[in-house]
Amino acid sequence: MNDNSQVIIALCSYYGRDDTVPYSPSEWSKLAVVLRERNIEPKELSEFSSSQFYDLGFDLEQTKRTLRLLDRMGSIPFELEKYRSMGIQITTRAEKDYPRMIKKRMGKKCPPLFYYAGNPELMAKDTVGFVGSRKTEKRDELFTRNIVGKVVTRGYGVVSGGAKGIDYFAMKSALSNDSFCINYVSDSIVRLLRNNEYASAVLDGKIILISAENPEQEFTTATAMARNRYIYAQSEATVVVRCEYGKGGTWNGAADNLKNKFCPLFCWDRDDLKGNVELIKMGAYPIDEDWNADVSHNNKNTDDNEIQIISPQQLSLFDMI
Repeated sequence: MNDNSQVIIALCSYYGRDDTVPYSPSEWSKLAVVLRERNIEPKELSEFSSSQFYDLGFDLEQTKRTLRLLDRMGSIPFELEKYRSMGIQITTRAEKDYPRMIKKRMGKKCPPLFYYAGNPELMAKDTVGFVGSRKTEKRDELFTRNIVGKVVTRGYGVVSGGAKGIDYFAMKSALSNDSFCINYVSDSIVRLLRNNEYASAVLDGKIILISAENPEQEFTTATAMARNRYIYAQSEATVVVRCEYGKGGTWNGAADNLKNKFCPLFCWDRDDLKGNVELIKMGAYPIDEDWNADVSHNNKNTDDNEIQIISPQQLSLFDMI
């Protein structure tokens, strides 16, 4: 953990008993632009006076808030050690193990930091996302397991949100096929690690649990909606198995992806599911049980929004913040 990361953690995370509101991802991105323009590293902010923040364009309230957040830096090592003892690490946009696909595809909207439990090398591997409703039928499970099996055969791992239903089926199928799963979770990593199934898979290097929220954060609709973007941005393609029309996380996440083109979207072609039907009308590729899991074929989403992945060795500090 470098000095720049410690400043990012102080400014952008909830921890301890301080109720000062930390920087949001968009606020940090705006500040990062200013720092790049002036060739200032984040770590230098820890020594800034009020007048130096004014020189950056801060007003009085923003300066006071920033200084209060920076005052927490002394307690950061203790807070991180508490989470390390639970098997939870933290990475920031100033670290090489930050998920590169997230940063390249989300740009300034990517989170300043992630908490994770598991092998961070999994985040650099090729994956296909699986999303869908929590309420399912047996045929949904069978379809998910069938498609995951084909995806794994092509060398991909699975990305999901770790929720009940489709997410869980996809995760279990990946593990049973001796593959791996990246779970972008929207609630408590601490709670999930108390589950023997998750804890064992994490220790075996088969699952990484990752979240932009505090590791003890409980579920909220807002955090779940934000998490959806990470699934799409991480994936080479994402498969929608079952979707309610016009509402819910699956619908909102898929519609958002079609708009922003984070990755190609494939959707089970079922006349009895209006949400699936409408997503296909909006541009998702229709698939059925016989689909060969070729996520690169007719990849119009990627063609329209070509993505250049840069390795960590090519990145300068100012690319990272």
